[in-house]
Parts: sequence; C-alpha cells; structure tokens
Amino acid sequence: MFPSNTYAETCTLLVRLLSLTSSLRSLELRGPSPPAWPRLLSDTLHFPQFAPCLVAIKSDDAEDVTSLARCRRLEAIFITSWLDQERYDVLLQAAGDSSDALAYLQLSLKVDNIHGILAAFHTLATRFPRLLVLCVQFDLGPGWTERPLSWGTLNAALAQMGAALRGLHHLHTISVTVFPEPMPNLGENKRAIRVLGEHCDTLRHVEVRWLRRDGVEYRELSSSNGLLRGQWAYTQSLAM
Repeated sequence: MFPSNTYAETCTLLVRLLSLTSSLRSLELRGPSPPAWPRLLSDTLHFPQFAPCLVAIKSDDAEDVTSLARCRRLEAIFITSWLDQERYDVLLQAAGDSSDALAYLQLSLKVDNIHGILAAFHTLATRFPRLLVLCVQFDLGPGWTERPLSWGTLNAALAQMGAALRGLHHLHTISVTVFPEPMPNLGENKRAIRVLGEHCDTLRHVEVRWLRRDGVEYRELSSSNGLLRGQWAYTQSLAM
C-alpha cells in the first residue's frame, strides 16, 4: 500500500525489493501511485530479473497494469478504478500478448449507453477466449437519458451479451454490475441471470447486481453476494 506521501527513494526501494523476489507470482498495489512510480516501474520491467514469474496483478491504478501487461504474460488482471474508453483501449492493446493466457479479469468501465456494454462484452470475448472468471462493472454516467431502462431493451441486450459469451468455452463465473439502477424487480433479475446462463453452458456462477447512484445495492436481487470480493483471494491462492 502506497503511503500518502511517497518519495522517489521509497519507490526505488520497492523496485529493488521486488527485483530480489524472483518467485513472486502475484502483486497487489493499493492507493494512488506516487509521481515517481509509473516511470520507474515501466523502466524496470524490461529487466529479466524483475519479477520474472509474475502472472497476477491487482491495482487501483490502470497504468500499473498496462505497464506490466506490455512485458508479461498475465493470467489475472484486477483493476479497481474506473476506466474511460481511452484507458480501456490502451489496456486492451497492452494485454495483447496475454490473450491466450488471461483467465481472471476484473474491470470497471464508463460507458455512454447499452451499446457500450455490448461492445465491451464482444471485445473481451474476442480478445481473451480462455477467460474463466469475468467481473465487470459498468457506469452509464449521470447524463444517461434512458431512465427507467425499458425491460425490452435490457432483455434484448442481455440476449446479445449472452451470445457474445458463446466463444468463451472455459468461462465458469461472471459478475455484472450496472450503475445507475434501472429500477429492476426480482422476476426480471432472475430472467437476466437465466438469459446469460442459457448462452454459456460452462457457467456455474452468475451474478447480476444493480446499484443506485449513491452506491446502495439492491441486495435481494444479487444471485451471489460476495462473489466479486472473493475472486482476488482465490486467484492469489492459485498463483502460489
């Protein structure tokens, strides 16, 4: 965890420490990266002695993950901050060499409309065909006009979303969270879960969550609360 006042010397010390741990397989970085860190990390990653076995990264800063993805074949990527379209595109390009290795992915994306959600699913399914676990949050933004979201639109979108998942023959867990909530009801939420499951016969765990703008969750509509929180710990155990 980066302290609030991290100096360049501290970053250098951390890099040296990581360079001594050749068997390191997973790395978690919390807090905003200090100014000296991104450049130092990017420069150091090209040295073969720096964490050569690293395959899993969790970070609050997408730039950390992007730097690692450019020169490591990653099996797990967990980004806990929101990504706009530009940062999302940069990440996808950087992770190109991990396309056949990436199995665990957590992203939070800012999109403008339902079509943005569909495009994201199609892209992820195409780029990373060996995904086992996919956890994605979408924020439609305060300017989103379609409120309440018509269930006809949502059901059609879910069917297309499920169709995009057909190419993921190994996927067993998916978690989808949408901000702001489209005022769902329990019956429609069960339908959403069923539609996703019908299109991907390998799925064992499906979670669909709706959150209000103030962050309050409709807990009674979640099929598997805690699924998202538990995936990083599970991934770390696999990497050991």
